[in-house]
Amino acid sequence: MFYTYVLYSAGFNRLYIGQSHDPNMRLDYHNSGSEFSTKPYIPWILLHTETFESRWEAMKRERELKTSAGRRWKLQPTEGNRKNHLQPVFRLAANLNSTGTQSGLFRSFT
Repeated sequence: MFYTYVLYSAGFNRLYIGQSHDPNMRLDYHNSGSEFSTKPYIPWILLHTETFESRWEAMKRERELKTSAGRRWKLQPTEGNRKNHLQPVFRLAANLNSTGTQSGLFRSFT
């Protein structure tokens, strides 16, 4: 199994999207400071994962979420969008940033 995951940094109100065979291991890696692109925004929390049969599918979804269309979709989904299930994740991230607390968060939404 392969996963596309969404990390959130509450202190900086930033999202990071990636793919891995083990999203919890990747979360630990990002929080260790070993990844140049995420080190300045530690600590990260795992907000969302999506499961795929192949790495190719996970990478395709990662690219989709990182495009300008994907970023617009995350912020303002439409009624016809078949992947609206992510909207609560980004609403949660916004609420987390405004309250400054991590209580009630899950490591994975599926």
